[in-house]
Amino acid sequence: MAAGLLEKHEVESQLESAARACGLGQDGDPHEINRAITNGFGFGLLNPREVPERLAKQKINFTTGNSPDEPMFVKASTVTPKKVQWIWENRIPKGFITVFAGRTGIGKSFATCDIVSRLTAGMEWPDSKGECVTPSNVLLISEDPFEYVLVPRLLEMGADLERVHFLSWSAMSRYQLGDTSFLDAAFQQMSPLSLIAIDPPTNFLGGKDEHKNAEVRSVLMNLVSWLNDRDTACILITHVNKSTGKGTEALSRVIGSVAWTTTSRVAHAFVSDVDDPGRTIFVPMKSNLGAIPKGIAFKIVKTEDFAKVEWLGEVDTTADEAMSGEKTKDKESKQSKVERAAEWLLERFAERFSWSSEEIMTLGQDAGFNRNQMFEAKKKIGAKASKSHEKDGEWLWNLHYSAESQFNSSTVQDLGPAF
Repeated sequence: MAAGLLEKHEVESQLESAARACGLGQDGDPHEINRAITNGFGFGLLNPREVPERLAKQKINFTTGNSPDEPMFVKASTVTPKKVQWIWENRIPKGFITVFAGRTGIGKSFATCDIVSRLTAGMEWPDSKGECVTPSNVLLISEDPFEYVLVPRLLEMGADLERVHFLSWSAMSRYQLGDTSFLDAAFQQMSPLSLIAIDPPTNFLGGKDEHKNAEVRSVLMNLVSWLNDRDTACILITHVNKSTGKGTEALSRVIGSVAWTTTSRVAHAFVSDVDDPGRTIFVPMKSNLGAIPKGIAFKIVKTEDFAKVEWLGEVDTTADEAMSGEKTKDKESKQSKVERAAEWLLERFAERFSWSSEEIMTLGQDAGFNRNQMFEAKKKIGAKASKSHEKDGEWLWNLHYSAESQFNSSTVQDLGPAF
């Protein structure tokens, strides 16, 4: 920081995330984290770390991050806006890094093989409505044995093996994440190359420390720059630490430098379902490119010869909730927020059939439901919105029970004589 390699506000942010992941500030002392960071700055800046020799030799201007021969600025008027393209809508973008993070044995590699199979064989995605993808080539950089693990899985899942390429063992011993010349060669030989999956990326850092932000970022930015000009997606498959408990952010659980998640535009967590240990939840942790989709549950099921992924549909949980490690304790807590909001709405409609949209939304938010959950609940119980003819076009929420409602008549009758 003293040399200008890192900004103070960036260091403070990363230290705060690390402190929370370690459990600081959870004993009722709201100032514990700030004191720790302030003390660290105080002692550290008394004797700051010198710039490593390997960086000093690169003649980098540390105040700008650029070498003298590189342009420092890009004029906005010269930039052509582009629309983000997706391999899997809102889950895996083209031209960017996507992180898959979860503990060992949770099913990350199995799910990746399922994605590869759908992509190479032109199948539909688990949450699509019958639309199939255009078949294309995939590069897998993985230390799983080809003959015993990867090919059997891919065969079981219906992959087109002609479109799947593995990096050879000898090439893996030389490959590094920032080697764009290697990526150029792969892109030319495998075109159209739609996906590169690397499992795990920490094996290909070329001696860089996976826990040091500046070192990891220096490698990943080469990969980010290379992807930017191509319709190729990149999945980095990594691990999470064991920190659990209420308030722990999912992103802070990713092992190593925060650069793994800050340089990616989309990140997903793989989490065991605490209410059904046989299920894994594939849920987004972040997305800077589009709408954040719902998580999807899946199971790894045995087949006659091996095993495959069985997708089980969408789930109503966030990555932070799923990774908190807190088991549900009663029937109410097992229900989704939308279901609880739907029951709450039915109780309100038992009081009267029509509510002002603004009033019911305010009451709902006071009861702990957000706008999206309220709209989902309205749809779930079959309520409708219409404009009032008496109050200057004010929007009203109305409920007239019909067979289309997803709640049965006994549920409605139990709520009061209004029904």
